[in-house]
Amino acid sequence: MLDKKIAIVYDWLDKWGGVERVLLTFYEMFPEATFFTSYFDPKKAGWAKDLKIKTSFIQYLPKIIRENRIASFPFYPYAFESFNFNDYELVISVTSSFAKSIITQPKTKHICYLLTPTRFLWSHQKDYFKENIFNKNYLEYLKQWDLAAAQRPDKIFSISETAKNRCKKYYHRDSEVIYPPFDTEYWRSLSSRPKWRDLIKKIPRLASLARNDRGVRKKYFLIVSRLEPYKKIDLAINVFNKLNDNLVIVGEGSEENNLRRISGGNITFFKKITDEELGYLYSNAQALIMPQEEDFGYISLEAQFFGCPAISYKKGGALETVIEGKTGIFFDKQSENSLRKAVERFAKIKYNLRTNTRKHGEENVKRFSKETFINNFRNVISSEVDLPTDRQGNLKKIPRRFAPRDDGGCVMKAIIFAGGTGTRLWPLSRKKSPKQFEKLIGNKSTLQLAVERLLPDFQYEDIYISSNSLYKESIKEQLPQIPEKNLILEPEKKDVAPAIALSVGIIAKTDPNEPIAILWSDHLVKEVHVFRKILKVAAEEIKKNPNKIIFITHKPRFASINLGYIHFGKKIREVNGISFHEFKNIKYRPDEKTAKTFFNSGEYAWNLGYFVTTPQFILKAFRKLAPEIYANTEKILACYGKKIFPDILKTKYGQVKNISFDNAILEKLAKEEAMVIVEDIGWSDVGSWEALKEALESHSYENVIRGKVYLEHVRDSLIYNYQDDKLIVGVDLDENIIVNTNDVILIAKKNSMPKVKNLVENFTGTKHEKHI
Repeated sequence: MLDKKIAIVYDWLDKWGGVERVLLTFYEMFPEATFFTSYFDPKKAGWAKDLKIKTSFIQYLPKIIRENRIASFPFYPYAFESFNFNDYELVISVTSSFAKSIITQPKTKHICYLLTPTRFLWSHQKDYFKENIFNKNYLEYLKQWDLAAAQRPDKIFSISETAKNRCKKYYHRDSEVIYPPFDTEYWRSLSSRPKWRDLIKKIPRLASLARNDRGVRKKYFLIVSRLEPYKKIDLAINVFNKLNDNLVIVGEGSEENNLRRISGGNITFFKKITDEELGYLYSNAQALIMPQEEDFGYISLEAQFFGCPAISYKKGGALETVIEGKTGIFFDKQSENSLRKAVERFAKIKYNLRTNTRKHGEENVKRFSKETFINNFRNVISSEVDLPTDRQGNLKKIPRRFAPRDDGGCVMKAIIFAGGTGTRLWPLSRKKSPKQFEKLIGNKSTLQLAVERLLPDFQYEDIYISSNSLYKESIKEQLPQIPEKNLILEPEKKDVAPAIALSVGIIAKTDPNEPIAILWSDHLVKEVHVFRKILKVAAEEIKKNPNKIIFITHKPRFASINLGYIHFGKKIREVNGISFHEFKNIKYRPDEKTAKTFFNSGEYAWNLGYFVTTPQFILKAFRKLAPEIYANTEKILACYGKKIFPDILKTKYGQVKNISFDNAILEKLAKEEAMVIVEDIGWSDVGSWEALKEALESHSYENVIRGKVYLEHVRDSLIYNYQDDKLIVGVDLDENIIVNTNDVILIAKKNSMPKVKNLVENFTGTKHEKHI
C-alpha cells in the first residue's frame, strides 16, 4: 500500500552514469523511499541531493581510505550488514558488489537488481589485483562471503542476459532479466543539432573539437566510460596512439592519471560533462569505441539514439544492445590488432553504417524504454506495494534531476600560490618556513585558511598549490587532503609570471577550457560567503566567455601606496547581486598623492591578484605577449607526466625569464579581454606585522595578542608570544610590535617596521645569518 515504507540500497553514491539513471527512475517510482548507501559524496553526486539518504560508518572514514575501493572493501560487508530494515516492507538493492548483503527480517521483501556479480572477486579479479595486495586466503574468504550474501535476496533480477549467466555461474541462482530504462523522451529533448558555431558559443569547452589548424572540422572517435581497469581503455589508447585518428575520452575513475600519461597528442579527455554536451559529442563522433566486456552497454544505446554507431568487443551486454551492421560492428578479440582492424573496417563502411544507425538506432532503443522497465517492476512488486499514480492511473511524474554537476558548487579549479618568503613577518617567517605555513591566525596557517574558504564548493582534487620544492613536506603536512599530484613545485624561486605559466600549463593538460581561479595563500578574507559567491558567478561567466579574464578586486578602504589598483568603468551587468564592470587598465603601486586621487575618484579598486579565467586564455596570452616565457615553458610541459619531467623542470626552469605577471601579461591586456568585479570581501594582505594587526583589530588603539601575555597601560600594539613556558609582560607601551620565538625576540615601534626588513637582509654573511 502507499503507506508502506520502501528502501533503495546502492553500493555508493559518488558518481554519475547509467546505473545512477536507474536509481533516479526508482526515485520517480518511489518518491518517499529512503536510499541507503555506504557513503555519499554530494560534490560528485549532486544529482542525488534531493534524495532521502542514510549512510554507513564508511562515510566517516578518512577520505583517502574511503575513496580507494580496493583498500576499503574489507569494511563494506560490515557496513551493509549494519543497516536496520525492520520498519521497511520492501527493500530493493541495486548492486555490482556489496549492497545485496543487507540483512532483512522475513516480513521484509528483498529484491535485488543485479548489475553483475562482484566483478573484482569473480569475473575481473585479474584486472583489479595485478599485484598480491591481499592474501589469497583472504580473497577466498571474501568470495565465500559474497556467495553467501547473494543467497539473501528473496528474488534476483539481472540487468542483462550476460549478468543473468554470471549470476548462475558464480552465485548458483536463477534470475530474470529486466533491462535498465532508456528515457527516450529525455534524450530527445537534447537531440537537436545546431550549427557548430552556435554550439561553441553555448558550450565553449568543446571548441577544441570544432576546427583543426586548417579550419576543417575535426573528426574523432569517442569513448564514454568509467576509467577503471576492467574497462580496457588502455587498449584503445594504444591503438589510437598509432593511428592518425583523434580520440575523445569522456569519464573519470581510478585509472585516469595512468591513461593520460600514456596518451598521445591526438587523444583528448573530458570529465564532469553534462548530458547536453554528451549529446553533441555523440552526434558528431565517427563511432563509439567499446573495448570492454559490458554488463549491459547503456552507453551504446545513448550513442545509437544520436546516430553514432558502436565498434564493440564481441562479448557481454553489447551483444544485446548493438545490432551488427545496423547500429555497429564487433571485433572478436580483446587485442590491439583486433580493434585496429575493426577501426580500419569501419573506415570502409562508415557512410553506410552511420546511415543505418541513424535509421535503426532510435528504433532499437525502444526495446529498453523507461516505460517497459517501470511496468516490469510494477508487475514484480504489485503484491507488495502500490505505485503513486494520477487520477488516470498513470505513474506520477517527478521533476527530472539528470544534471550530474547540479551540486551548487563551483565547476572550476583553483591554484593557490604559496611560494613567497615573507621577510616582513620576521622572525616568525623564515626562509625554511615562510609566513604562509606559520600559525598567524588562531591555530591555522594562512595557507590552510586559503584552502578552507574554498570548501565545500571545491573538491580537494580541484585545488592546486603552487610553491617552491623546498616546502613540499610543509604543504603535505598541513594539507594532507590535497593530492600530491596537485602540488606544482618550482625547483627554484622565480617571480609570478613563470610560476603561473607552469601551473596553468599543467592544468591545461586536463581541461584547457575549464574555469580556473588564481588565488594567494597569505591573505585574510573575512566575508567568505561573498567570496564564494563571486567565484561561482565568475566561473559561470567564464564558461560563457572563455576568452576573457575576470579580475576580483576590492573596494579600497583607504589610499594605500602598498597595493596596485585596477581602473574600472561602467557596470556591464549584474548576476545574483554581483556586478561586472568594464576594464580600463592596471596601475602599479602609486605614490601618496596618486593613491589619494584614485581613492577619491571611486573608479579604482585594489588589485588583489585574484582572477578567474581559463588555462587556454592564459597560455594564448603568454604566446602573444610573452613568447619567450611561453616557448621555454612549452619545452618543460612537453615532458609532463614522463619520468624525465623532474629533471627537465630542474634544468629548464632556470632559463625562463624572471618577471612579474603584471608586467608580462596583465598590463598589456586589451580592454575588451577583461571584466572587473568590485566587492567588499573583508580582504587583508597579512604580509607584515602591522598589516596583521590592522586585519585583526576592531579599532586602531586595540592590542592584538597571542600566547601568554600580561599588559598594563598598553595601547595599539601587537604582542605575539610563541613560547608556552614564557610570559611577556608589558607596561606603559604604545604602538609596539613584539614577537617572541624560540631563538629571536623582535621589539620595534610600528612605524619602524620597514627598517626591520633591511636589518634582516644585513644578517647575510654574519654570525646572525642562521636566524634569517
